[in-house]
Amino acid sequence: MDRERTRAGPMVTSGVAAFTEALIDRFTVRATPLAERLRLLATASRATATAIELARAATGRDLVVTFAGHDHAHVDPQSIVVPYNDLDAVRDAFAAHPGRIAAVLTEAVGVHAGVLAPLPGFNGALALVVARRGALLVLDETHTAFRVGPAGWWGLEADGVTGSTGWRPDLVVLGGFGEGVPLAALGGRAAIVGRAAPSRAWNADAVASAEATLRLATPDSYAGVDRGADAIVAALHAAFDAEGVAHVIPRAGPLFSIAFRPAAVLDDADARDQESWRYPPFARAMAEHGAPVPASVHQAWFVAAAPGDPELDRILDAVPHAARAAAQASPEPAEDHSP
Repeated sequence: MDRERTRAGPMVTSGVAAFTEALIDRFTVRATPLAERLRLLATASRATATAIELARAATGRDLVVTFAGHDHAHVDPQSIVVPYNDLDAVRDAFAAHPGRIAAVLTEAVGVHAGVLAPLPGFNGALALVVARRGALLVLDETHTAFRVGPAGWWGLEADGVTGSTGWRPDLVVLGGFGEGVPLAALGGRAAIVGRAAPSRAWNADAVASAEATLRLATPDSYAGVDRGADAIVAALHAAFDAEGVAHVIPRAGPLFSIAFRPAAVLDDADARDQESWRYPPFARAMAEHGAPVPASVHQAWFVAAAPGDPELDRILDAVPHAARAAAQASPEPAEDHSP
């Protein structure tokens, strides 16, 4: 039996139907649903692979465009990788492969080269470029659907909080339903999602856990997360400035990262052009003062829940010590391979 829910179709299994209906309603902003139809799958990787399969079936094309610095937990051998935030690079890819690109696959916010946030208006313009060339836009919200706001990053744009309004992807991957919860959702236009074969890889316990996550992820909890991120980012800026450390803090909602460089980070090349050797001493000092942080400068920081006063105070107290360690760091000397 096909365990799914659509606005036009019948409810099948009541618990799953109620859950998918709640998802569709949650990701509806100003009467516009992000997804007309949803299917549940066990992993975001499987959902992404299915989205690519559907795009190929719908367009009769074979190639997929992805962005450097994005990671979709699925590697497709027929991918064309272009710089992020670069519409000309996308247009060039279509020009170089006329009639062959089935989809452009993008993370709502990149989190694998630090935070790679879309430039204002980028997503809306990307959707237009893709549509005009007969391809599909696949939005990967695996890392943002439940971390940045009640309707994910798309919801923030659709509601006019950031980015560009009036655009919608053809397909979307939703993930991050809870730590270790084996569940993802693939949604999009009903005519496209309806082509997918039914999947029963998920289980009832995963759905129950995801429902609990949705109940706890309220507007008040997101406001608390934002306040916590604001405080940490402000402390980082102040401490690095006091130590004279060149830095920027790429940010998208409550997600942020550190880049030891004076200029903004717009793409993967920018993220790698920095004094990354400052980060290991910084991270060690944070841990030594009771505030562990991501191990790599290329990982995003997630404020997973509104931190209480003791937790937040511990982080804020550790930051000046860690900034001093970053300031005192020096690059590793190059190895001498001479005979």
